[in-house]
Amino acid sequence: MTQNSRSVLQLVRLLHQLKNRKRRKKYQKKQKHLSQYLTAMVGIVLLGAVKALVPTLSDGSKLPLTTVIEIFMLVAAAVMVLVTKLDSNKVLDQPVFRTGMFAVILAFGLCWLVNTFIGDQASFITDNMSALTNQYPWIYILAVFIVGAITTSQSSTTMIMVPIGIALGLPANIIVAGWIACSSNYFIPASGQCVAALAFDSAGTTKIGKFVINHSYMIPGLVCTVVSVTVAMLLGALIF
Repeated sequence: MTQNSRSVLQLVRLLHQLKNRKRRKKYQKKQKHLSQYLTAMVGIVLLGAVKALVPTLSDGSKLPLTTVIEIFMLVAAAVMVLVTKLDSNKVLDQPVFRTGMFAVILAFGLCWLVNTFIGDQASFITDNMSALTNQYPWIYILAVFIVGAITTSQSSTTMIMVPIGIALGLPANIIVAGWIACSSNYFIPASGQCVAALAFDSAGTTKIGKFVINHSYMIPGLVCTVVSVTVAMLLGALIF
């Protein structure tokens, strides 16, 4: 074997070793990220399962689980950046981060707005809707669908509209069907899962049309809602 051949082989081996080292570093970094994320998830599950571990506030109430989740996730993200010495500027450039933050701010803003408005006007809404809903109960289901589409949050819609339905004295099957209709967060494609699906779909099959509401989720979402509400009304009438 000539000297040149040996030099070439040594160079190839050196490059191969460098590649392996880079791969190991990337793998170790991913392991650290995963372990920190899993630790945060275990902490959340533990506090959710064992109420005695949840901190008690000054008024005697427990810290809400949503706040616990936010604290753990934010701390885990900060630890990942500090431990792995990640350039935080690169995080801001990620499309998933941008779309995710857009969805968070939009969802929180709309939920707070609707919760504040309906919470303040609950008695007015109840008094004025009672005559209509007693005569046309389906109006309540439509109202739940609209609120769910505006807030893009099923939990917020449930907390807002189910107490109103109970206060109106509506039949149980109407309230149950209305609760099913709160899954209308697809109607306006601004919810977290809609935005994330659009960002993740590299094939371009998931899209939003020119008029915003003519998007990929509309037809399957409406079919699912109509069928689910109809079945819920029928089952509710039979059971209750």
